[in-house]
Amino acid sequence: YDNPFHFVSAIINERGERYQIDYTPTGHVQREVTFDGRQFVYEYDAHTQLTAKTEIGSEGTELTTRYAYDAQGKLIGKTLPDESTIQYSYDLLGNLTGVDDGRWPLAYAYDVLGRLTTEHQGWATTGYRYDALGHITAQLLPDGQQLDYDFQHGRLHQVNLNGHCLTQHQYQVSGLETRRTQGALSSHFQYDETGRLTEHRVSQAQQQTLFRRYQYNRSGNLTQVEDNLRGLTQYHYDPLDRLTQVRGSLSENFAHDPAGNLIQSRQSNVEGNRLLFQGDRHYQYDEFGNLIQEARGTNQSLVTRYQYDGQHRLTHVEKPDGTLAEYQYDAFGRRTHKTVTDKTGHQTTTEFLWQGDKLLAESGERHYQTYLYEYGSFKPLALVTGEGADNATPYFYHLDQIGTPLEITDVEGRVAWSVDYHSYGNVAYQRKADIVSPLRFQGQYYDEETGLHYNRHRYYSPDSGRFITPDPIGLAGGLNNYQYVVNPTGWVDPLGLSQCLGSCAGAIRRAFLNNKWGYLTSSERSALLQQKVELNAERWVREYEVNLGQRYPGLNPHFVDKHGPDIPLSPNLASRAIDGSHPRTGAPGRFPQPSSQFKDWQTQRNIINEAITREARGLPKYNGFDSQGNPVVTGTYHETVGRGFTKNRQNLSQPHFNPNYTKWTIRFDAGTGQPFTGYPTP
Repeated sequence: YDNPFHFVSAIINERGERYQIDYTPTGHVQREVTFDGRQFVYEYDAHTQLTAKTEIGSEGTELTTRYAYDAQGKLIGKTLPDESTIQYSYDLLGNLTGVDDGRWPLAYAYDVLGRLTTEHQGWATTGYRYDALGHITAQLLPDGQQLDYDFQHGRLHQVNLNGHCLTQHQYQVSGLETRRTQGALSSHFQYDETGRLTEHRVSQAQQQTLFRRYQYNRSGNLTQVEDNLRGLTQYHYDPLDRLTQVRGSLSENFAHDPAGNLIQSRQSNVEGNRLLFQGDRHYQYDEFGNLIQEARGTNQSLVTRYQYDGQHRLTHVEKPDGTLAEYQYDAFGRRTHKTVTDKTGHQTTTEFLWQGDKLLAESGERHYQTYLYEYGSFKPLALVTGEGADNATPYFYHLDQIGTPLEITDVEGRVAWSVDYHSYGNVAYQRKADIVSPLRFQGQYYDEETGLHYNRHRYYSPDSGRFITPDPIGLAGGLNNYQYVVNPTGWVDPLGLSQCLGSCAGAIRRAFLNNKWGYLTSSERSALLQQKVELNAERWVREYEVNLGQRYPGLNPHFVDKHGPDIPLSPNLASRAIDGSHPRTGAPGRFPQPSSQFKDWQTQRNIINEAITREARGLPKYNGFDSQGNPVVTGTYHETVGRGFTKNRQNLSQPHFNPNYTKWTIRFDAGTGQPFTGYPTP
């Protein structure tokens, strides 16, 4: 923490490797040096908006992405390392309406409430309708099919496909689903007191067809599964909750190094958390940590080669038999096309369509499939084969405790697809395959041509239980940039970014899990990361005020006490503009005073930082004085920094409220030169 802001400046991992973070004089990240020697350098404009990000490989190659903004601070352009550009457009309300990367355009339309009504991807269009509570009630799919959602008491009750019932759902008071009707089958679910799935029964005409019972230890780890098709399977863990042993029809043993890397009996030499070899497989990486070669077999003569673009997205894979796979992506990094050329020269192309971060449909040579999910999650609900309503055939997923498909049944209740998995996601045994389903762990799509799982932002190797490229969100995804999850019996990573517990969708556990561990959608993830940043900012502001008060007993600092964003607007903040009372304690005042607060802790921290670092940036320490002769620093932001009340002379009990203060003042004590308060101003 060797910086003026008390931010983390260095982390030492289990191997003694160092992650270094340097900051600008205003407290923004300026440079990062990763555990494996890569560097990230950031540039900002006068409004502290990121204008350039340069990644420097371990051999010195630089990849720079540049950003451009409009007057309101919205991103309008991005120039990528290969000099290609992405353009962004918005409507008058600030909603994103278009993204153009020159290859696969995206466009969006909204209703008067700002809800997405139409989404265009390339040639395809998806439409949405909503109820008064914001639930999606109808979805027009790209191939002309229609989904209708019926909500009762705020919960999804029924899903219709093309006017016919697809699924029905019942819930307990807590919100956990207890029964689901899927064609001719009914699923029944039971849970323990913490919301973990303990039993899943599937029946047809009161005749049980599938049955699974789950048991957990006191740490919450899965210890046993009874399955009427697969028998009894037991799981064992080390003190760090990492899977070490599986006993059942498929027995496995695992060991881990201190960083969480899997070390199987023939696997070793993990340096910088990059796997160098596993059994007879030898791996090579580029200077950015991306896997570029796998050699195996006699004298490592069977070579698979991997290529990436400037954003580290996998673009080409060349197999030892001459098979070539090529991949393309949209502006958000979602895979839109894959083309596979086999060793005979025959070429097949598959096109992918998306709903947010979830795969919605795929179209290929003589096939079209639509994927439907449990509402608000990545857990698959149904698979629809065929293009258009006249050709649609629905199938239904049956999942394990973390949302991985085990069986798929048709409308008559017959099993059309069934598999057994190894612990880290490889299919060990295909029981039935009347249809093709590439969905694996939540958010993963199996590529037959490579054996890899496409995992939205990265590719996952079930052979090694690792990703083949570093985590694009860096430390936010954990200290080990290649690790999938802490253990695969209870955790998932739907976006290829950061792990969360597999039952994240449970109503009882959702708030706890999202606050502590992770997310299931991109919006939930963004909210969680924002929450963590906000909590860090709050801690900084509170500690700064306490430390000032301890060092200067007569200073009486009150950044938080009178202007913190957690003060209720009414009656607390408003009362100060009515009678001068203290906004937290309610202590009476002598006369009404202007009363304001910052909109959030990050803004308050950033403004304090900006004021107290002026000298370090070569500026005069102050830029003015207040009416009492105290030196001050004042400034204006390009966006709202806070809100406040002022005295209403016509009606003292109804002070004027302004929600959009854009200016601010930090006041300093003339004797000590230390700040003692700061607040937004109109």
